Amino acid sequence: MSRFKQHITSKRGGVNLSATVFLPVEGVSGDTLDSAPRQALCFVFMHPYSLLGGSQMNTIGLAKKIWHSGVAAISFDARGSGDSGGWGTIFQGSEVEDTVAVCEWAAAFVSENLVVCGSSAGACVAGSSLPRLGGEIASSSGSVDKDMRILAYIGIGYTFGFWASLLFGSHFKHVLGWEGRKLFIMGDHDEFTTVQKLHDVLETRSQGDTSMHIVEGVGHFELESPAFDGMIAQLCLKFVVDTCLSSGTTHSAASHLVSEQLRRELDAARLPAFTPVTKPSELGGGRRAGRTGCL
Repeated sequence: MSRFKQHITSKRGGVNLSATVFLPVEGVSGDTLDSAPRQALCFVFMHPYSLLGGSQMNTIGLAKKIWHSGVAAISFDARGSGDSGGWGTIFQGSEVEDTVAVCEWAAAFVSENLVVCGSSAGACVAGSSLPRLGGEIASSSGSVDKDMRILAYIGIGYTFGFWASLLFGSHFKHVLGWEGRKLFIMGDHDEFTTVQKLHDVLETRSQGDTSMHIVEGVGHFELESPAFDGMIAQLCLKFVVDTCLSSGTTHSAASHLVSEQLRRELDAARLPAFTPVTKPSELGGGRRAGRTGCL
């Protein structure tokens, strides 16, 4: 198992970003990464709002849990947070560029199959990076010989509420308009977004296959705490397995992305099924869907 620090340069202003890379193989460092085996899958985590103290310390626990399950993961400090350079921005536009830079680095050096995740305001930032990701990427030698594939997006405590929208509302259209597979995880006592608001936004505006998972009795900041890292990591991994299989991938191909042992562990955990969000257009006649049950 390898863990090391990596400096990645953002294209917006050339800011130096500090990332922590977790690889489920032995003896790899930043200096030997070129010769390391490519990973089947990699999670990239964007942290909460840097101007309120957010940094990769908020998401590194999630990355570790994913890593301990045998899957590569990266957490990083966006500009102005942790050990990264630059200054954080109020509306988080430059932080989107930082997320794109880290995902491009991950696709070039770790795995072309990425799961993009964000927590709180970081979920808004990660979601806004989605339209910029995918397709051809440059290899370490500068040639274009790999393709980036975004398997899924996972937003933890996405801030769709009114007051949060004053800061982050410009990000909403990017994640909602992205047609890939999306999962939104939220506590039913979230201080920024009600369960009804989350469901209504996803039901009426989200494109593509969209699911939600509600954690009962938990608030916004509590869900960010280390106490929930294990549960959130399991939900993230289960969603990726479900996504691979529901998209027509064979069991053998899905096993290439996550090990058979991990799939057995997820089955043994007896995690609840995710709640699919049904859109009015899927019901016919433009009728509004009733609220689905929250898990």
